[in-house]
Amino acid sequence: MGWETDSDEVILCECGAGTVRVQHRSNDSGKFETRQTFNCAECQARSDEKQRRRQKDLDDRAELLSAINQLAAERYLEPWLSLFEGKTVPDAWRIYTDERRYPSISTFRKHIKASGSVSATMRSYFKWNLPTVFRLLNIVDPDIDEMSRRMTSIPDHREPHPWQ
Repeated sequence: MGWETDSDEVILCECGAGTVRVQHRSNDSGKFETRQTFNCAECQARSDEKQRRRQKDLDDRAELLSAINQLAAERYLEPWLSLFEGKTVPDAWRIYTDERRYPSISTFRKHIKASGSVSATMRSYFKWNLPTVFRLLNIVDPDIDEMSRRMTSIPDHREPHPWQ
């Protein structure tokens, strides 16, 4: 699957002293990218600084998420796993989904089959679904709440899809 250039244009840069070549590219699997090549030292430096800030924000968010997961695991993983200990797959599914039917029982069974046990699946779900864990265990943790607030206050730099 190769990349195709959807558009390629040269425009005036922000400061007006040079140009920027802007290429929009996509591939067959629905991925897209925009490449900018600056012919202006000032705008290139601004773009590099913006990229450094973006990467720092992403690193800071990842660090906080890791700390949240570690703290939550230290405090709540064992009670979480004990909630499902000795339960059948349908019983574990009912507890986990709280009768909301997501994921479906068949998907839940596939996850358990792939991981080898209810316990292994619930250990995996713990990391990726902390809000569900906290809801089912009736947890309010001010430390984790504060870390989450700090994390969400850092920009994630997601860009809207080009058709949005």
